[in-house]
Amino acid sequence: MKPIKKIKNWIRVTTTYAVLLSLIIYPMELIALDGDTTRTIGGIINQFGQQMQQLQSLQYDNQAQMASLARAQQLMAANAPSSVISSRYFPKCALPPDNQLPPPNVCENLQTQADIVLAQQMTFLGQQQTIFLDIMLNGTGDSSPNNAGIACMDEALKRHAQLFTSKMNSLESYRTKYNKEKQIIKKNLQPLLDKMDDLHYEVAGGDPKNEKQKSFNFEKLFTGTACQGIVDATHYISKKGIRGVRDALTTPTPDSNGKSLYGNASNLLSDKDKLKAQVEVQIQRLVKLVNTYGPGEFDIKDGYLDRGGETVFYEMGLAVARQQDILTKRHKQIKDQLAKDFPGYELPALDRHFMTNVQQFATEAKDYFRKKMVHDCVTMKDQTGVGLTNQQVLSLLDFPGNSNSPTVKNYKTELDGILSRNSFIEDKLNQIKALDQKYGNDVILKGSFATLKGNTPKTPYAVYLSIVNQCSKSNGPLEGTNAFSTKEGARDARSGMEKVKEGERLVNEIKNLGSHFTTDLAKEIRERTLNCGGGINQTAASCNTKTLTPESIGFCLDNAVKCATRVKSCQSLAQKHIEDRVTQIKNVAGTYNQNVLAFTAETERTLNVLKTQVFQDMAVFAAQFPEVNIPLPEDLFVKLPEKVMSPYDIDLLGDVTGKKKFSFMDDLSDNIGKLMETIQKVNDDIQSVGKAGGYVDKTRKKLKENQRKWDDFRTLCSDKIAEIDMNQKHMKEEAKREQEELQKKMFEEINDKKRYCTKYHSLNRPHPGPGCDQEIQSLIDGLDDVAIAIKDPDQVLYNLNSYKTICDKINNEKDENEDDAIKQLSLPKLCLNNDYSFEALKKGLIKKLLAMAPEGVSKQEILDYLNEGTETEPNKDTAKADKNKPSKKKKLFSGFDKLNKKNGSDDDEDELTLTGEYYFDQKLKGLKDFFMQAKSHADQDQTLSSKEFHTKEINNYDKSGDISDEKIKKDLKDLQEKIDHINDGATTTPNNLIIYNNVKELINEANKAFEADNLEKLNLKLSSIASALKDDPMKPEIHTMSSDLAKNIQKRVTNKDTLNDKNDAKEKFVKMLKPGDKDACAILQREIVVDLAQTCLKKKDDPLSCYKEKEKEAFVDGEGVSLASRNLNVQLQNYMLLPLEPPFSEVWEGMGENLHGTCIGEDDMQRGFMNDSQRGFSTPIDQWGAQTHGR
Repeated sequence: MKPIKKIKNWIRVTTTYAVLLSLIIYPMELIALDGDTTRTIGGIINQFGQQMQQLQSLQYDNQAQMASLARAQQLMAANAPSSVISSRYFPKCALPPDNQLPPPNVCENLQTQADIVLAQQMTFLGQQQTIFLDIMLNGTGDSSPNNAGIACMDEALKRHAQLFTSKMNSLESYRTKYNKEKQIIKKNLQPLLDKMDDLHYEVAGGDPKNEKQKSFNFEKLFTGTACQGIVDATHYISKKGIRGVRDALTTPTPDSNGKSLYGNASNLLSDKDKLKAQVEVQIQRLVKLVNTYGPGEFDIKDGYLDRGGETVFYEMGLAVARQQDILTKRHKQIKDQLAKDFPGYELPALDRHFMTNVQQFATEAKDYFRKKMVHDCVTMKDQTGVGLTNQQVLSLLDFPGNSNSPTVKNYKTELDGILSRNSFIEDKLNQIKALDQKYGNDVILKGSFATLKGNTPKTPYAVYLSIVNQCSKSNGPLEGTNAFSTKEGARDARSGMEKVKEGERLVNEIKNLGSHFTTDLAKEIRERTLNCGGGINQTAASCNTKTLTPESIGFCLDNAVKCATRVKSCQSLAQKHIEDRVTQIKNVAGTYNQNVLAFTAETERTLNVLKTQVFQDMAVFAAQFPEVNIPLPEDLFVKLPEKVMSPYDIDLLGDVTGKKKFSFMDDLSDNIGKLMETIQKVNDDIQSVGKAGGYVDKTRKKLKENQRKWDDFRTLCSDKIAEIDMNQKHMKEEAKREQEELQKKMFEEINDKKRYCTKYHSLNRPHPGPGCDQEIQSLIDGLDDVAIAIKDPDQVLYNLNSYKTICDKINNEKDENEDDAIKQLSLPKLCLNNDYSFEALKKGLIKKLLAMAPEGVSKQEILDYLNEGTETEPNKDTAKADKNKPSKKKKLFSGFDKLNKKNGSDDDEDELTLTGEYYFDQKLKGLKDFFMQAKSHADQDQTLSSKEFHTKEINNYDKSGDISDEKIKKDLKDLQEKIDHINDGATTTPNNLIIYNNVKELINEANKAFEADNLEKLNLKLSSIASALKDDPMKPEIHTMSSDLAKNIQKRVTNKDTLNDKNDAKEKFVKMLKPGDKDACAILQREIVVDLAQTCLKKKDDPLSCYKEKEKEAFVDGEGVSLASRNLNVQLQNYMLLPLEPPFSEVWEGMGENLHGTCIGEDDMQRGFMNDSQRGFSTPIDQWGAQTHGR
């Protein structure tokens, strides 16, 4: 308890006793009591009457004494121990009234002589009541002690207990008889359950329970039926009965595409016409596919046939593969044979142009092959030794009479042009003849020729004509067997014309195969998928999921329809077996339920008879004991058994298995037990009247309690008179001592408070002064000693702690060189330290600011405020959720409401600016502004700030990079792709084939030259490709690409060293570019790299060394390249220079205003006490975070 409250209590106590002592008077002489008490109710009444007569004879002098005498007579009459009442449950047993208790407020406050006389009379009354109550508790002591009180009630309870025991024995005897009859009924019901169990075993299977079930033959049910071949031994041994057979047909399996065998069968029968139609649709789609891509190059992968949800036929795919294999194999055989017999000829590919090409060639195949054979004989390509090579002919040319004449040279040039053309020699004879005539037939061939007759001129035309005739003779290559060949093994058993005829036949054969391909393909598809021919290995006896599934191997529609029909018949047979047995189970169950109903009705009648007898007896007891609980069970009846799903899949009345089997038969026995429990409960409740806590026990305790109260009442009255004199003396001495102690303590507290407040108010000065922290700490430590005398001690403590915070900060002021250090922190330097990650730089600045946050400020609110609107790439889900959410208004400190709303007075605002929260607020806003500007800088047009943009800036500087290694490699790859498809989209002639094949060989050699870094050879090969396609109007793009690339290669050869250095430097500069399009630091880094790269690339020699010389200055000491980056650097330094708190002298002087009125005591302290309601406690304004020191 606080000292001021102790003082108040002492004052109240001393005042009360002083008033009491002034009213007490000394008592008169006491009256003595006469007579002896006896241990009988009559003796007590006589003694009490004599005392009343003595009271009536007394006389008193004043009015107060007369009033006390009248009250004594009244109390004696009202509390006389002479009347009795009947017991609540036992009317013949007498008890005293419950309300006969000692009168209140008689002896507690004795003031007059009459009060003391009254107390003497009450002592006599208490003595008589104590004797009377003892008789009620322990008996009267005469010849009939049980007619009153506790002993009378005990005897009545014994007679009730004997009656209840007799009724319980009678009910137990009947229950024993009923239990014997119940066993007979159970024995009669069991055969019905056994019959249902046997039938259910046949339906549902399971483990056999008897010999009949073990001997039942499931397989015999389905032998010789539609199920044979569909249902096998696995279905019979599965312990699932006939239902298991049916379910096997109707339940999906893992390999049945989520459908049952029965479901697949039903679907197939309903969809068979649809399946036939789908086969025809897919055949037409295949025909279209063949016509589009060619018989050898079409492909049925990627769901081409079954698009649109159509059925996939496995056998259709096999048919396609087989027909395609037949055609492609025969095509290769014919192609190889023709290439062997007629070197240089290539059979057209099995593409979409195959039929057009092969049909056109078939009409002229015979003539082509004959001319080919004669041409090879004349030009020595067949090595028969008959003709002359082109070089031999050119070397033998001569102009008789003038061998040095330019005529021979000119002739040779023109003849070489004719011979080099891509046509057969027979087609060139007329051109050679015209050339001879042009030169007057003066140019001849030197030497002799066996093929010429007599003096035939040896002009080139004549010689070639004679050799052609020789190669065409009957004993030449066409009709003979390579008779002119001089080489070992060059002879062939076939003649030339036989080869020609064979070539013509083979061309027609492959043409016919191609023209009949779609017809043969459609025929085989129908045979395999619909008619079950063409090598299908499933027979009509097969019947399973695969038989019914078009996607399975071996599926064909005819067998599937037969299988589906059998599956449906099998399912119907199994269902009929099940239904027959279920019907029998229902009939037996009906008989069982009727027997149970009859039994239940009989037990209900018996229970009603017993219940009526017991309830009548309980009504008698309820009348005698109205307050005793007599529970009559509400559910006392034989319930009709509920229908329960039995193990035989049919509802039966009551449980027929497990521990609850036939449990409904226990209802009567259970209800008899309930009746016995009811009787026992009633008996227990009645007997509880006499047990601990019961009515008799409570009555005994009540009598004892009343007896004690009367005895205490007697003792109180006698003791009070003797106590008065001693109390009077003690109270006077105590009151005097308390008053003196109170006055002394009051004066001491007032003096201590005055000294403390004088020292406290001295803090209101302009500057803290030296040693301010020790001065304030002494005030904090001494506050508890004077707090009781101060109006607002909590505010005083708060002010002292605020002053101490200022003192602590003065002792730890920051270094004056800090501003200069901040100014040297540039954005490039901070970005460099954070690996050019603005997110890392941002986290570092936030972490430092959070460490400086005022105490009590939510760091999460600061993070939310800084992150709002400044995220580099906001989370999509968060952005969507916050789309309609109003923008947050920063509200971090409770003291800034007025400043934020701008509706406070100037004084309020000045007061707020003196606090650290104001400066932290400015610091926080400065950091937010820097983040917002950084985000705006990073969100600028990506074409101006992305890595791709800066990469182009570097690569586009000095366009000589167009002939870099990477560029050459890319152009070669593009040219390669064009040449790989050189045959596409054009009619291929034999002459074109030769040129295109040469081009393909040249590009391969060009790639090898590039890999070997042989630029001169690469240039040569590319020039050859351009020359070969110069006059080809179908391939101008390839000609241009190869020509341009050859020119670049030449440039590269000329300037190789300089270009390599600059291109290598560019590649390294590009690799230096920092990724991250939306990162201000990454943008700054790329700007600096690009600026340095362009500066250093201007130098001819070693741009990388130039970069290293300038790198430190740009990244460490620079301010950025673009205006946006420089502005962002200035914004960062402005933030770093913002202070976190006001000057300490201003804060100290501002705090002085809080001292007024906080160290003043209450006005009524001079009077020595004050009420608790007068001690108001103001709530601190929660500013700036002065830590609590002390208290």
